[in-house]
Amino acid sequence: PNLLQLPVFSFSDAGGNNNGVADPGEPLVLTVPLTNQTASAATNVTLAVAGGGSVNVGTINPGGSASPQVNYT
Repeated sequence: PNLLQLPVFSFSDAGGNNNGVADPGEPLVLTVPLTNQTASAATNVTLAVAGGGSVNVGTINPGGSASPQVNYT
């Protein structure tokens, strides 16, 4: 709960028509940066996107960040 989603997320539609626009029904890969601005390690971090997939991120150290990728259609 203390992780921030910073900066904004991005996506790739390379698995679809690769035109840089998210189209209905097109498979996307979302990159969601997560930043831990606390003094404690965030352990067992999982990213889940409603209507999409999920990914186990693991541990994000204090002041650290991770940019997991998750599939979404």
